[in-house]
Order: sequence, then C-alpha cells, then structure tokens
Amino acid sequence: ETKRITKDGQILDVWLTVTPLKDDMGKPVAVATTERDITERKRTEEKMRRTNEELNDFISVVSHELKTPIIAINGFADLLFQQYGARLDDKGREYLNQVRASASRMEALVTDLLTLGQIGHVPLRLKQISSDDLIRSVVSNLQAWTQERNIKVILADGFPSVYCDPGRLREVFENLLVNAIKYMGGASSPRIEIGWEDREECIQFYVRDNGIGISPQHQMSIFERFHRLADPHDIEGTGLGLAIVKRIIDIHGGKIWVESEKGKGSVFFFTLPKRNP
Repeated sequence: ETKRITKDGQILDVWLTVTPLKDDMGKPVAVATTERDITERKRTEEKMRRTNEELNDFISVVSHELKTPIIAINGFADLLFQQYGARLDDKGREYLNQVRASASRMEALVTDLLTLGQIGHVPLRLKQISSDDLIRSVVSNLQAWTQERNIKVILADGFPSVYCDPGRLREVFENLLVNAIKYMGGASSPRIEIGWEDREECIQFYVRDNGIGISPQHQMSIFERFHRLADPHDIEGTGLGLAIVKRIIDIHGGKIWVESEKGKGSVFFFTLPKRNP
C-alpha cells in the first residue's frame, strides 16, 4: 500500500503490485506494475475503526457506571436477608433470593463486557511461558467445582512452552473449561480432556468433553456475543465467554473452532503461532 498525488493535488490510497518479467532463460528483464485505487476502501475502514472505538468507549463508560448501583443492590439485598430474613415468609425470601441472583448475574455481565471491550485495546504482555504450569493452575482453581459434579479432568503430558500474554491465555482455558463444566448435562461418566499437538506453524490445543454437544447450526454462532445454547435460568453465565475466547485467540494470531455432535460432546480447538520472544 502506498499513496499517489493526482495532478490536482488530491492524495489517493493505492494498492501497488510489482511483477518481474523474465526472458526465456529466466533472467529478469523488466517489471510490470499495476495500481489500484483503494481510497474509498481505506475511508470505509477508518470509519469502521472509529465506530468500533466509539462503541467500545461507550461500553466501557456504561459498564463502569453500572458497577456502582449493582454492587449497592447486592449489598443491600444481603443486609436485608441477614437482618430481616427471619421476618419474611417463604415467598418473601424467594423474591429476595431472585433479586440477589439477578444482581449477581448483572455484575458478571458488566465484568465480561469490560473484559471484552479491553481486549485488543490494552497492549498484550507477551512472553515465553510454560503452558503446563498455567493449565494445571486453572484446573486446580476449578477443582472444587469439578469434584462437586464428579467430573474427571484428564491432562496430556508435556504441555509446551508458548509465547503469549499469560493473563489472556489463562482466560481462554478458564472459559473453555467452565463452558465444558456448565454444558456437561447428565453424562454418566463426565470427563474433560485437555491436550495439544505440535503443528508445523503453530501449537494446537484442545478441550474435549462428553457433554450435551452442539448442533451444527449453532457451531459458528456460539462465538458471537450473547449467544447461548440454553435457557439462562438453566445454565449459569453471561453468553460472552466464547466471544472473549475468540477475541483473545484472534489478537494472538491464532484460530479457534469447534467439532461437535448433539448429545456426543464437543471438542474446542485453538492454535497459537510459534514465535520467538
């Protein structure tokens, strides 16, 4: 990409292609150049960039403003339950618990919105780390939840060293593991496997479960914001977890996809490019 100035002084954005021309012996004898005016495309891209920045700024401001009243609602609901719960009948306590649950859900949603808005705008803190240590730490932090649901977590051997933002990669594994736990369903021997493969240009990780699975028509849309596979009253979460995961993998230069059949579990794959620090 370069720029050109027209005779009347207008500056154009141009896509320049240079192709060598060779004789019968393969010796370069000339070059052929083509130029394509991409000014309108660049203007559209800049307009979209500004719109995205404004949207993210709006989300950030609104999310911060919502945090304070949500925390207040949660706090007063807890005080009301502690100090006056005994005076309420069963229906009153049920209503109060619904208020507390709704406030907690809204607080989680605001937190996820802030996280989603920050990804790509806060610089990555890239370094070489042991993915083995990171993955085992994530599994350990969620151990109480997996044990409560009798879920067996199987880890591959020798997870590799990777070049990444450790905090962001932790979010990836946490979200994928939590997602597998939430959508385990009624599997008789619930299990989650985390593994990896060394590819030519990348490291490929996977998180496999034997849960409820995903229908083919949902397998692309699950990475969109607020997409949910179940009624929110049945499954915890905000519908932003996989959108956060995808954005993190995207800004690392990797790819993420899912392979699944309804009722036969899911496998989430993602890649991280091989890089030297």
